[in-house]
Amino acid sequence: MPTGSTAENLLRIERLITEFEPTTLVFLGDLLHAPESLSTLTLDALHAWRARHASRRVVLVEGNHDRHAGALPLTLDVESVREPWHIGA
Repeated sequence: MPTGSTAENLLRIERLITEFEPTTLVFLGDLLHAPESLSTLTLDALHAWRARHASRRVVLVEGNHDRHAGALPLTLDVESVREPWHIGA
C-alpha cells in the first residue's frame, strides 16, 4: 500500500467484504510497497482494520515488494506464504 492510499484501499476492501462476506482473504502480493510502509500510521490502520475482521483468515502470497518491505508484525495475524501457494489437489 503506497503512502497516502492506505485508507482508500482499506475502505475498498471493507466494501468488498460487506458485499461478498468471505471467510478468507488472499492478497496476491505486494500488500506493502517498501520498508517505509511499516510506519506507525500504516500499521495502526492495518491493526484497526484487522481487529474488525479478526474472524477472517488473511493470507498474503508474498510479492517482491513484500519481501523488500519486511515481515508484517505477528499481531496482524496475517499468514504469509511464498508462491507457488497450493490450496488443493
